[in-house]
Order: sequence, then C-alpha cells, then structure tokens
Amino acid sequence: MRVEISRLHRSLGNTMIYVTHDQVEAMTMADKIVVLNAGRIEQIGAPLDLYNNPANRFVAGFIGSPKMNFLQARIDAIGASETTINVCGNAVRLPRRVNAKAGDSVTFGIRPEHLSVLDTGGIVLSTVNVDLVENLGGATMLYTTTPDRQQLTVALDGQRKVERGANVNASFDPARCHIFDASGASI
Repeated sequence: MRVEISRLHRSLGNTMIYVTHDQVEAMTMADKIVVLNAGRIEQIGAPLDLYNNPANRFVAGFIGSPKMNFLQARIDAIGASETTINVCGNAVRLPRRVNAKAGDSVTFGIRPEHLSVLDTGGIVLSTVNVDLVENLGGATMLYTTTPDRQQLTVALDGQRKVERGANVNASFDPARCHIFDASGASI
C-alpha cells in the first residue's frame, strides 16, 4: 500500500497529508514528519533529521525500530570540548560539550544499530551479558543486560555467532549517542 500511495502522490503532484501511527510508513513515505504527543507537536522535520537529531526523548524513542536504548547516567565532568558521563558504572568521555553541569542526572541514548560487540573501534560502553539472541537472517538482535541491570538492545548486520550467556563488550561511536536532561530535552 505504501508503494501505491507513493506512486499516486508522485503522479498527482499534490500535497498530501497522511496520518499514521506506523513509523516505518512515516519514514518511507514522508518528505516532512510532524511528531505529535497527546495532541502537542514535539518536532517537525525530514525523516532522517528526526532520526539523527531528535529534539527530545519522546521523538528519539518513537522514531527508529527497534527503539533507541535509554540508560540512566550522570554527568561527571564538563570540559571545554568534552563531557565525561558515568553510564553503566563506567566513566565515558564524549568529545563534545553538553549543556549540563557535573552531578546532573541524564539519560544516555543510543540506537541498537549504532552499537557493536565486534572489535570495530569506538568507545566501550559496558561489558554486557547476552540474555537472548534473535537470528533474523539479515540481522542479529542481541538483548543484553548491563552490570547495573539496565537493558540494552544491540542490532548487528548479518548473521553473527553470539551465544546466549556470553559476556561481550558493547561499543559505540560517540558521534551517534544522544544525551537527554531530566525533562527529556536533548542537550
């Protein structure tokens, strides 16, 4: 149906408004998305702008499948061009300054597809325990638990041999993480 509606839109050349709760439809069909929450506009933008630069935790959790991981964290230090946060019991240095102060409780956000358990570089977020492995053919989903008992989903491309019960290092590219303040706003 998405393909037919998209063809109709192209052939008519008219502006169309399409209302959906299916974010895959929104991401694949829209030039512009308006994300609503209880009748209030949370963010307006192109699909990939919302995906890459969510304005707040609601948009970050709504756009993307599987949904973004959210981990409780704390700001340890703010430097001129870096921020150190404590997440999963580890001090992690991010090469950017965030709008917060040392001691603030924050939420660390990272998409499952932006995590790796392979030696591909990046910053080690935490050693995690693999609770469940879903081999989907084109992707492998790992459902894991951090040492501080937070849940973390990792999406790997292709078919990967990872055993349930294994401890693996979850690493990430610091350019791909998001930090949200106590109100849920992206900082």
